[in-house]
Amino acid sequence: MEVSNKITHSLGKKTFLIVSTLLILLPNIKHIVEYKIPPVFYKSEVEVLSNIKTLASSNDYVVSWWDYGYPIRYYTNAKTLSDGGKHSGSVNFPTSFAFLSNQNIAAKMLRLDVEYTENKFIMDKDNKDINQTNISKMTLDYGYKNTNEFLKSLDSEIILPRKSRDIYIYLPKRMIEILPTISMFSNIDLMTGKKLKEQFFYKTQTYHEIGNKIILGENISLDKSTGILDINEQKLYVNKFIVTQYNEEKKLEKDIQVLDNNSPLNIIFSRDDDSFLIVDKDLYNSMYIQLFILENYDKNIYEAISLTPLAKVYKLKI
Repeated sequence: MEVSNKITHSLGKKTFLIVSTLLILLPNIKHIVEYKIPPVFYKSEVEVLSNIKTLASSNDYVVSWWDYGYPIRYYTNAKTLSDGGKHSGSVNFPTSFAFLSNQNIAAKMLRLDVEYTENKFIMDKDNKDINQTNISKMTLDYGYKNTNEFLKSLDSEIILPRKSRDIYIYLPKRMIEILPTISMFSNIDLMTGKKLKEQFFYKTQTYHEIGNKIILGENISLDKSTGILDINEQKLYVNKFIVTQYNEEKKLEKDIQVLDNNSPLNIIFSRDDDSFLIVDKDLYNSMYIQLFILENYDKNIYEAISLTPLAKVYKLKI
């Protein structure tokens, strides 16, 4: 009888411990069951990358933001400038700078960064230049002591390195949401380390109309009758108001109204995802906005490879 009581007591103690442990872990278990991680790429994005694989060699580069580096290499079998294991500030600066600069500057920076990256692979390990960042070496090679002056020179005619391989630019729609973060990696004065003036970026899908006004957010509204944008009680005319929409053939259609060329702000309304995007002139003219959102590309510099609503690919001609 005593043995039986001991067994019953032991089982009861174990049952209590098991039940108590499960109750403690229940919130965590529930979180794991309900937690759904979005895919790195959707099927249509993978199809775009798979198409690059049929065009590019393993020595070519597919340039995008570092978040997408590993899957890009997996699906294209091409090289990347950055990925989950290689995305230091010096590595990210050229890509960030390219995406947020105009098309001409962007193309030159990407060609330079790819060729300088490749040159490092063939450098002797004792070469004193091997530890230099690409940007610092470019600055010195082009005869500048001030990196800011070198970066400005990219908008003029410069002699680029010999093209050794093709460069494809992968621009996913999902990158729109992180443009402000991407810009932080190049929005700095490399000679002083100080932040430069931030570019204006505001995106929303939450808005409503009151009379002639579209309320875009707290202290942000657009007067439809006058084209005046009110931001924190500062009233500004809109430079361009653009409406974009994909037709049944998945071709981009644009309606562009020029309201005031002297205004620093532009508005892009996407009918497809019912969103407003407000950007300043510099950001509006950036390679990402022009090539992805507007498909307005310089055909002397870029070749359109794939233009889909979720991802677009361009090939550098220089």
